Amino acid sequence: MKPGNMLAAIRLRGSASTRRGIEDTLKILGMGKMNSTVVVEDTPTIRGMMLKAGDYLTWGEATEETKKIVDGLRRGLKPAKGGIKGIRGRYPKGEMGYRGEKINELIKRMV
Repeated sequence: MKPGNMLAAIRLRGSASTRRGIEDTLKILGMGKMNSTVVVEDTPTIRGMMLKAGDYLTWGEATEETKKIVDGLRRGLKPAKGGIKGIRGRYPKGEMGYRGEKINELIKRMV
């Protein structure tokens, strides 16, 4: 995969009162628990899944360095150093949804 063809996603909310369809989408993406992170190929199907589950995760374009960081982890990431703004709003006011290449900075804060 080329660096421009990868997406990174981090699940920031738990499963309490999550609709079944969204929970299934998150599990298909490999994000069963909070703070779990994946780097996947950028396809229209994956982008559609990210948009569907956008109220539970944040995502954006991953660099090769970020892919190596995530691949090297055995477990999910810890919470971000310095905290997050809040899970209720969309980025840039909150933390949820699409954030472009800023996802790489968040992942580095979580390692």
